[in-house]
Amino acid sequence: MKTSVTSVVKSIIAGTVASLPRGGRDAVTDRLVVKGMPFRVFSKLATQFNVLSVSVNGEYGIIQSAASDVTILSVYALTGRWASLANDLFQDFFERHDGGTYIDVGANIGLTTIPVARNPNVRCFAIEPEPTNYTNLVTQEWRVLDFFWAAFACRL
Repeated sequence: MKTSVTSVVKSIIAGTVASLPRGGRDAVTDRLVVKGMPFRVFSKLATQFNVLSVSVNGEYGIIQSAASDVTILSVYALTGRWASLANDLFQDFFERHDGGTYIDVGANIGLTTIPVARNPNVRCFAIEPEPTNYTNLVTQEWRVLDFFWAAFACRL
């Protein structure tokens, strides 16, 4: 039931917006972007145009993810960081202990692994089972880090 109501509402909104003059359509688009949804709008458009991946520059370098990633990549795009508190805790831990081994199970696109892996005394292993995230994770390896770290795909 919810799906059919959602479809009807979307159809009504699309028809209304399409019937507006160009200036009205532009105003609706501007309002969507201003209301804190710019990345969601961008992601939706990218997906409609068959864009598979998007790269965003931030504190951890240029990070690539799926165009449909409106959670992790959108935060990185807006702030330049991801999980700042957790990343700072991990970095401080390894600095206080002169390095160690970091295993990131469910590494996604690597935004908690990359800050830790910048410490040359830390050996990092990033494990990601989802194929698209794994592909993007491995892409980060070459683009962001000057040294080796390991990324593994888990096929269940």
